[in-house]
Amino acid sequence: MTTPRAGAAGLVAALLVVAACSDAGGGDSPATEPATQEAPTTAEATASETVTDLEPDEPSMSSGDDASPAPFAPEDAAIGALAAAEAVSENGRAYELDRDDDEGAWQVHVAVDDLEREVEVSADGNTVVREEDEGPVDADDRARLDAASTSANEAAMTALTDIQGNVEEIELEGPEDAPVWRVEVRTTDGANVEVRVDAVTGDIE
Repeated sequence: MTTPRAGAAGLVAALLVVAACSDAGGGDSPATEPATQEAPTTAEATASETVTDLEPDEPSMSSGDDASPAPFAPEDAAIGALAAAEAVSENGRAYELDRDDDEGAWQVHVAVDDLEREVEVSADGNTVVREEDEGPVDADDRARLDAASTSANEAAMTALTDIQGNVEEIELEGPEDAPVWRVEVRTTDGANVEVRVDAVTGDIE
């Protein structure tokens, strides 16, 4: 028969065994580890980078160049004036152009068959302001036009490939069988340069 003291002693022993097992199981739960910081996405990393030159002024300059050259000037207003004057004159050929100093408009002389027409074009070269018939074309001018294989417009563009600036005047002159386009160009530094273009070959003399 078991005595009460022995039963109490056995209960205490059992409790000690349970406590010991709990300690062996690892005790308290480990502390929560700090969350890992996510790496920035490719888009975020790209957005944080410094971009030095998104749109260079010249297509030949690549993005990121230290400096881009100034862009080329837009189409010359004189070339536009020549085209506008010929467009309103059926079968017309421009052979002289100059600028009105007072109004800034262009005065273009156009040969329409054997008749001369003066066409005034706005300073920007886009709008015909006035047209006026001037009578028969001068015989020498008519002969030069007949011998010329190139137009005033082509001569102007050729001159601008040689000298950077803006066309101020054009005139067809020289011998009747060997005419020359005289093109006056105002350069970017304000100087006036004369370019002579062979009206037959289209070459710069």
